[in-house]
Amino acid sequence: MKMRQFLAAASLLGALLVPSLASAQSVAYAVGGMNMRAGPGVEYPVVAIVAAGSAVNVYGCISGAVWCDSSVQGVRGWLGGERLEFVYSGRRVLVPSYYTYFRAPVISFDFGYWDRYYTGRTFYRDRSRYGDRRAERREDRQDAREERQEDRQDVRQERQEDRKDTRVERRDERGDRQRCLDRGGTAAQCRQ
Repeated sequence: MKMRQFLAAASLLGALLVPSLASAQSVAYAVGGMNMRAGPGVEYPVVAIVAAGSAVNVYGCISGAVWCDSSVQGVRGWLGGERLEFVYSGRRVLVPSYYTYFRAPVISFDFGYWDRYYTGRTFYRDRSRYGDRRAERREDRQDAREERQEDRQDVRQERQEDRKDTRVERRDERGDRQRCLDRGGTAAQCRQ
């Protein structure tokens, strides 16, 4: 008897959960016409053009909701979150501003995405170039940071050497003045 009650409760719970699971993706609307891209950034190829006011299925957004993994009329890609709105409290609001209320998870991007959605696209064979560009920019930024740090260290070292040289010169001048005074010179004579 208890098992039958448990199964009945489990089926009721399952029936209640199914609508929630079906609506796991969130709906947003394009603020204006925009390019849907193959990745979260303007450096990625355009896969579709989304018309203003289009309903957009959003599967998740990267941190800060700057870019969202979306689909429009069966085409999957990335849209700029700052150009997407959703309905909140009866009005349309921008996704990044109200992301905590938007029912899309925070996700990340990797090129496995292209394996799932773009194998038939012409840019697919160049995917390493797109990945490499991002890695190159990261490396360039890291190199620039290291170079600035080395420059700062060089400047600090030069300043320390200058201070040390100044101290040595002052000490030598004091010693010269003292020797001059010891030989009977006047203060005015020994200052020169």
